[in-house]
Amino acid sequence: MAIKGFGARRLPRVGKIHLGVKATSDKGTEYPKATDYFVVHSEDNSTPEDAAEAFREVYGTEPRELDIIFPVDDITKFADPFLKMYTRSWKATCIGDGERARAKWDMEQDGPRPEGIDQGTWANAKTKSWVWREVPCDIDACPMRQGDSPACRPVLSLQFMLPSVRGIGVWQCDTGSFYGIRNVQENIEMIKAITGGRVRGIPLKLRLVPKEVTPPTGKVKTKTVHVLDLALPGVSLQQLLAAVEKLPQDALLPPPADEEVPADLFPEAANGEEEANGEEEAKVVEAEVVEPAPAPTAPYVCPSCQWRGSASELTGTSRDLCPQCQQALPVPVEPRLEHIGDLLTVCRAEFGMTRDDVLRALNVKEPSAITDLQYSYEWLRSQREVGAQ
Repeated sequence: MAIKGFGARRLPRVGKIHLGVKATSDKGTEYPKATDYFVVHSEDNSTPEDAAEAFREVYGTEPRELDIIFPVDDITKFADPFLKMYTRSWKATCIGDGERARAKWDMEQDGPRPEGIDQGTWANAKTKSWVWREVPCDIDACPMRQGDSPACRPVLSLQFMLPSVRGIGVWQCDTGSFYGIRNVQENIEMIKAITGGRVRGIPLKLRLVPKEVTPPTGKVKTKTVHVLDLALPGVSLQQLLAAVEKLPQDALLPPPADEEVPADLFPEAANGEEEANGEEEAKVVEAEVVEPAPAPTAPYVCPSCQWRGSASELTGTSRDLCPQCQQALPVPVEPRLEHIGDLLTVCRAEFGMTRDDVLRALNVKEPSAITDLQYSYEWLRSQREVGAQ
């Protein structure tokens, strides 16, 4: 029998896609500053120069949207968040799942430590040597999770392939934003609910979209930040299901995530290290509230001029006519609603409604509270038609 793990087929990592650039504070210290575009560079050795050049050939230097596919269906293999603490001296110093954590542990120093550990502390700027140690990971009680800007935060290493870019392998984009993580995961789960568990090989769009936020600390005024967003633009429900039938059955695993600090997560001062960040804007990315992706093109298609549009675009009294050539539009096929994801997808496509729009319109707090999908869809459609008249 082979050594465990040696037989696993894994795609190589091609490079890293960052959500910010390095800036310099008034004190002369470097810190990550969020951008409204994806960043690929080879200066920090995270991406080889030939891979960075291949990326720029397709997307230029400041893209806000990428065409991606995921290599596997298991979300834990390519989009599984962990609690992570970074220090400038030792990079990823503690990685946990909310129950247990693997920490770089300094046995010689006396400092903060989880309950039940009676010696040492996390490796820090004063550490001369450390060992790997398993420690309790209590998301509420851990001393590194306390305060308005805890040293330990959720981090997602999103791994995907760029089919339009030269080179075979996986690209990685890290985010330390709680809401960004939730947004990506919810969109993946919605797609899997529609397709019966498939997400591997489906063409998707990874975007950076603007959102106004007000940080909860009150130290920074409301401002615009840019957050990750995952979407299926221009794809109807029928087209998605047809595409899934043609997808290959085999899959390859992406490589494990590395220790590099995410560009939108500033490593706060911990264990005596100097807090180099004097810029509140480096922290504000953590406070964003993300909006779901814009709706894909709806299923109204004119057989004469090929105009495509949604129900909300059919205005006036002649709502059965193409607004471009005035020819009769075929009645769209009633969607087959078997899961809550079906309803959310159809509402995005036909009405331009986000998940929160649907919940507000139906006066419920959670999607699980929607029990009659077909009735809810018909009621929402009737309300949209009344509003458009």
